[in-house]
Amino acid sequence: MLYTKRESLSWAFNENKVTIKDEASGFFFPLNDVGSLIWDMIDGVNEKEDIIQEITRCFAVTKDVAERDVEEMINSMLEYDLIESVNP
Repeated sequence: MLYTKRESLSWAFNENKVTIKDEASGFFFPLNDVGSLIWDMIDGVNEKEDIIQEITRCFAVTKDVAERDVEEMINSMLEYDLIESVNP
């Protein structure tokens, strides 16, 4: 599955961590290191499996842990309307 960021958002990196701002609502969403990498890789090109592999590589966690983290983060981002799925 592919995802892309919603266009009405802005974000900034600060010390390898991302803070997302929803311009419509004014809400801020600060992300930790793992969430920031997931956010960076959500680009309409990287599939969920690509993100899982990168989390496993960068944070030296098992694939099961990475899958759970990626799934939770993507579900939260979908719930808050920060990302949307893309049909290839």
